[in-house]
Order: sequence, then structure tokens, then C-alpha cells
Amino acid sequence: MARLLQGFSAGGEIGGAAAFMIEHAPVEKRARYAAWLQASMGISNLMSAVVGLTITTVFTSSQVSDWAWRIPFVIGLLIIPVGFYTRRRLPEPEAFSRAAAARENDRDPLRRLLTEHLATLVTGFLFSVLWTVAVYAFVIYLPTYYISPAVGLGFTAQQAFLATVVGNIVLIVGCLMVGRLADRIGARRIVVASSVTMLVLPVLCLMWLHAQPSTIVLLVVHCLLSANVAAFVGVAPATLPMAFPVAVRSTGLALSYNIASIFFAGFTPALMTWATARFTVLAPAVWVAFGALVCLVSVPALFRQIARVNG
Repeated sequence: MARLLQGFSAGGEIGGAAAFMIEHAPVEKRARYAAWLQASMGISNLMSAVVGLTITTVFTSSQVSDWAWRIPFVIGLLIIPVGFYTRRRLPEPEAFSRAAAARENDRDPLRRLLTEHLATLVTGFLFSVLWTVAVYAFVIYLPTYYISPAVGLGFTAQQAFLATVVGNIVLIVGCLMVGRLADRIGARRIVVASSVTMLVLPVLCLMWLHAQPSTIVLLVVHCLLSANVAAFVGVAPATLPMAFPVAVRSTGLALSYNIASIFFAGFTPALMTWATARFTVLAPAVWVAFGALVCLVSVPALFRQIARVNG
């Protein structure tokens, strides 16, 4: 139940966070501002991996099982004062304040979305399938995949945490670099290129890792996959919100992202555990390739809508 509540909470923050960033950003810097959404996720993942690596190194396996596993949860409580502070102190973006002053927000945004922007909601959902699946499969699930007896790679928890630490550094830097690049050349080419790459690169990486399961190969593979994820998720938070008008932007992004997260990403760890044992050890790569195909289908309609909304 706690994990379900955490998932709803984190997913519900995506819409408001992305809208908040791009509406505070200068027009020419929207992508680099919004890239911090996923870069900050990488920072938190990096911190958690460091905590996990430290705990599994300092304490014995029995100590971790008995009581030390509680330490990360205690540290996680620090989100409470941070969340309280941001909600009390940060000002509303000017674009939102103008929309509110013009009484654009009088109607229920959910009803407005379903009656006036249903096609955009569907397009956003298709786009978000890759956004959520790539993160859950490669950033969240793979550390478990590396140590799973059913997968047969034979890596230890310390090796998996080490790969996570290095991979999240790549994710952080990659997101920020991609955000800057998107401000210069536009988001569409990056979205298409990163989606096409996810059709092929993850399969090749996992095949290589299974052929040569060494620590060096593990680190290289995880860095390549993290870079591929960064290329897409670094620009996604600046892309999808722009398809919705300001009055429904936060709700539209949150709803399209969370529907994809519920039906695809949320089940990814359990689905991958089952699929790798039942069908193929390449299941995570196949799952992300499916998400990439779905995303590519949405791209033409998504960018047409962005052009209409933003003139």
C-alpha cells in the first residue's frame, strides 16, 4: 500500500513540476529548465544508490535483513520539509497567473480536457508510454535484473549498486546536455532519434552483457542505456506540456503521463521478472522497444498540436 501511494504521489507531481518549470523559463531556455525534472530524478537515484551501496558494504547481509534496511526509509522522510517549503515559498509562474486573471481556469480542468482536448490527451498518453517504460525498465528495474538468479548474470548487490551510481551520473549529465541541445535544434529530432535508438541499442547491450558478464561490461552497458534514456527523458518534460494550453497544462500532462504509468510502467518490474523467467532474458529491451514504437506513432500528431497551441 505504501508503494502504491508513493507511486500515485510521485506521478501526480510530474504535471505540476513540468508545467512549473517551462512557465518560469525564458522561451529560449525552456528545454534546459525542464531537463532538471529528470536530472533531479537522477540525482535522487544517485543518492539512493550511494546509500544502498554504503549499507550493503558496511553491514552484513543478516544485519541488512534484520534492521539496516530501515535506514534508507528514515532518510527518505527528509522529503517532508522540502515539499512543505516548496509549496509555501515558490511563486506561481506569470503565465499561470495571467490565465487565472483571465478566468481561464474557472471550469473544471478535467472536464475541459475530456471535452476539448481528448485527442491531445490520447497523443500524450502514447508519447508517455516510452517516457515511463524506459525509466522503469532501465533505471529502476535493471539493478534487480543484474542480480536475479533467474537471469543468470551472477552479479552481486554491490556491483549492481555501482552500476546504478555510474549510470545515474550519466543520466544527470545527459539530461542537462540534451536540454541545452533541444533549445538549439528543437525537440522533435531528439525525440525521434532517441526513440529509434531504443529499438536497437538495448537489445544489443543486453546480448553483449550476457555474452561477457564482467564488471567492466556491466558498467559500459548500463551507461549506454542510461545515456539513451537521458536522450529521451531529458527533452520529454519540455515537449509534452507544450501540447496543452496553460489552463489545462498541469492536469493534461499529469493525466496522460499517469495513465501510461499505471498501465505500462507500474507493472514493469513484475512483468519483467515474469517475462525474463518465462520467455527471454532480453525482455526489458523488448518492452522498451515496444514503448519506442508506440511513441514514434504519436510524434507527428504531438508536434502538430504543439505548433497549434504555441502559434
